[in-house]
Order: sequence, then C-alpha cells, then structure tokens
Amino acid sequence: DAKITYPPGVKEISDKISKEEMVRRLKMVVKTFMDMDQDSAKMFGAKDSELASQNKPLWQCYLGRFNDIHVPIRLECVKFASHCLMNHPDLAKDLTDYLKVRSHDPEEAIRHDVIMSIVTAAKKDLLLVNDHLLNFVRERTLDKRWRVRKEAMMGLAQIYKK
Repeated sequence: DAKITYPPGVKEISDKISKEEMVRRLKMVVKTFMDMDQDSAKMFGAKDSELASQNKPLWQCYLGRFNDIHVPIRLECVKFASHCLMNHPDLAKDLTDYLKVRSHDPEEAIRHDVIMSIVTAAKKDLLLVNDHLLNFVRERTLDKRWRVRKEAMMGLAQIYKK
C-alpha cells in the first residue's frame, strides 16, 4: 500500500469525508475541467473571436490540453480543431504541431477525429489546410485500425473530388 503525501490542511479534510465522497468530488472536478475545455474551445473557434491573438498565454494553455492525460479532454480539443482551422487560418501553424502528435495517439477515437477535423476544414476550403495536415491524413491510411484507415481514405477521396 502506497503512502499518500498530503498538502498542508488536506489531510484533516480528507479524514473527515468518506472515500466515496472523495471520489464523487474528484469526478466533479474532472467534469468541471472538461466543461472548461469545451467552453474555451468554443471561444477560440468562434468566427469573430480574437481571443487567441489577444491572449497568447491562454491560447498556449488551451493547446496544452491537447496533451492531457484524460482521453475525453484530448478528444474535445481535437473535435474543435476544425472550427479553429476554418475560422482562424492564422492559427493553423500552432494547431499543426498538436494535431501531428494526436494523429499518433494510442486511442483510435482520437486518431479518427483528427482525420475528421482536417477533412472537414479541407472540404470547406483546401487552402485552410497545409501540406503537413494532409500528410497526417495520408499517414493514417496505413493505420492498424480499419475505422481510421477507412476515414482517411474516404476523407482524401472527398477532398480530391472537391
């Protein structure tokens, strides 16, 4: 059994509540973080938003969420990437680095949604998507999972057709 080191004052609080209550509170904290990520993604991706250019530290903090340990948070970040690409082409360079890492994510759903985000932006306007992003889609045509390979091939076909 591992020994837990508590910050000052926390030990007293944690001794007074049950483990179930502690788990409930931790789940509530995680949900709050996920809601904050969704809200910040919507603010950055909104059509007339200048939040990323006006507040660089906040934008960098949001980009850091692409590397979060929790899968649902990474998934939400990837899903809103297409809105950022479509509404703010100037952010494409920043997003490219993070989408590259997520295109190799161990989670199939995240790799799948990276492709969907890139293809969605490319279908709107091919100039919104740089060559690096298109190469990420091409690389995923060799993915070990059929669902990801299929989405990559269909996405490239849709882009070519357009």
